[in-house]
Amino acid sequence: MSKKLRYLLLAKSVGIGLNLLSWIQPKKSARIAYRLFSHPRKGKREFLPDFLLNAQQNPILIDEKKVHVYEWKNEGEKILLVHGWESNAYRWIGLIQFLKKKNYHIIALDAPAHGISEGFELNPVMYSKAIDKICQIYEPKFLIGHSFGGFTSLYYQSTYQNANLHKMVIMGSPNKFEKLLINYKHLLSLSKRSYRKFLAVFKNDFGIDIPTYSAEEFVTKIQIPIMLIHDKKDFVVPYVNAIEINKRHPNIPLMSSENFGHSLYHQSIHKHIHQFLSE
Repeated sequence: MSKKLRYLLLAKSVGIGLNLLSWIQPKKSARIAYRLFSHPRKGKREFLPDFLLNAQQNPILIDEKKVHVYEWKNEGEKILLVHGWESNAYRWIGLIQFLKKKNYHIIALDAPAHGISEGFELNPVMYSKAIDKICQIYEPKFLIGHSFGGFTSLYYQSTYQNANLHKMVIMGSPNKFEKLLINYKHLLSLSKRSYRKFLAVFKNDFGIDIPTYSAEEFVTKIQIPIMLIHDKKDFVVPYVNAIEINKRHPNIPLMSSENFGHSLYHQSIHKHIHQFLSE
């Protein structure tokens, strides 16, 4: 039996259990469903690679959990890098090496429950709290977010309206949070009752209104310049997400790449980012 099939069968089994539990203990069923959804299965690290060890390390506390922050000091403008789901600060190694040569002062973090940061769960509201505290401490001028980190960065700026930020670069971001939840519903085969209770956790605990919780809504509330970067052959977060966001705010430049995938690891991407930030 393949690993993928075993995972699918396990997911369906969990869904059956949650559907049954929703009739007996609906709140508990919803809470378990949320915890499973918000718990990253990978992205954690036990040991730091040399590249991160050589950075200045400055842990901060968010809700009594230690969040790890890395800093590469320089004389230029400060940039905060926000990684995606089941990733960590090391994913930025190529971009950091490029930006260091351009004299930028760089800050990156391991999100809660990622890298060597503490925690069990993560959602955009929780992630934004960490971003905001880092912004208060370091006052970065630019913010670069990738994937889920890009989505969260847009939510952060639309909500917090950080006046110190001047520009944002958003790479491979999903658009509608609801689509992620629907995919999760289908994966577990959650019943309508279980799914409704599961959605209520986001509304009640975090104030997230699922139907309107999207990047295309966030960008309408952001006044600073934004550049979108998305690959046409992104099979993790399809290119249509960038099209949807851009349609809502056509003044935002969309840089479309090809054959770089979701990771967008390439020197040409780095050059476009530098050009946008330095204009």
